Amino acid sequence: MVESEPHFEKETPVESQEKSEKEIAWKKQMEEVEKIPNLENSVKKIITALNISGILTSQSCEGHLEEGKITLPFVEISAPNQPEERFIGQEKIISKVAKKYGVTAKDVKTMLLHSAPWEEFEGVEEINDYKKWREENKKTAENTGTLLKDFYKDSVTSEDVRLTINELNAGQFEMTNSEGNEISQTETEQ
Repeated sequence: MVESEPHFEKETPVESQEKSEKEIAWKKQMEEVEKIPNLENSVKKIITALNISGILTSQSCEGHLEEGKITLPFVEISAPNQPEERFIGQEKIISKVAKKYGVTAKDVKTMLLHSAPWEEFEGVEEINDYKKWREENKKTAENTGTLLKDFYKDSVTSEDVRLTINELNAGQFEMTNSEGNEISQTETEQ
């Protein structure tokens, strides 16, 4: 009788299993990102990467050239559960601003969550929930900054094109490769 060689099933190396799990997570998150309406293609991968890392994104732009100005690409990062109401007595102020500028209350609310430019809001105290969210958002920005620092640790990427985290007026943060979001076309040609 001839003995056969022992039969062993091939084992998948742990590294391959981890990679496979990461690839599955990436594909799943990318499918979710694909469902976001009006999202520009060139920011989908960075949004996927941030979301997989537990960092929520709330707004983005792939960058544009309009009227001689370049709007640089950016991704706004945000802690979850940003309160809709920001200021004490907000509704009364919103009505006043809407009437003064001939816009809808909805338009004023949209601006309020990003960067209200109207003097009527200056010095008005934020509600406690917004203050708490703002602090949580600072932690989100710090965590994102740590990820970027690790990402660039061994990089030869020039400082002026590296992604940075910048704070916006209403407590949000954006990730962009410059401290300003708009530069003139002539600046880039120099």
